[in-house]
Amino acid sequence: MFSVLWWRRTPAGWFGLLLLVLYCAANSRAQNEAAGILRDARLPASVKERIYRELSSEPGESSVVERSILEASKVKIIELGPNGDRGIRVWGASGICGATGNCPIWIFDHQTGELLLSASGFDLRVESVIHHARYDILARANMSAGDGVRDLYQFDGHKYQNVQETKETYR
Repeated sequence: MFSVLWWRRTPAGWFGLLLLVLYCAANSRAQNEAAGILRDARLPASVKERIYRELSSEPGESSVVERSILEASKVKIIELGPNGDRGIRVWGASGICGATGNCPIWIFDHQTGELLLSASGFDLRVESVIHHARYDILARANMSAGDGVRDLYQFDGHKYQNVQETKETYR
């Protein structure tokens, strides 16, 4: 008769259970580091404060009320280059998004908190093409119910620059 507790009866079962527990713990930690909101993000205090300073200097983001909205912005750690460079993607909270679904999107250097990209849109993708050791980034934005734009950004060694804008028509 097959028992649900088969893992208790063999050394291989115990080993498999140990691997499963370790995998779940590591995966949970990685996801907690990778996603959340800015207020709760596990970032060094100096990096987080630099991000707040950068966002406060953006047009229209300077009041105390705005800081609370910024704190609710979604944060995700993203890979920016094949050498392991990581970035902090901050996706504007709903209070600062437009009627067509476009939100401000910022990317900061994971180690320094330096602003690398300021864009707007409903979609952001890290591409596989590389310039100056960093992946290109594609942002898509709605202009209306039937039109949009794709902006391609390339890293110039210091920041991401918009190098191509392509109009889109939705049918």
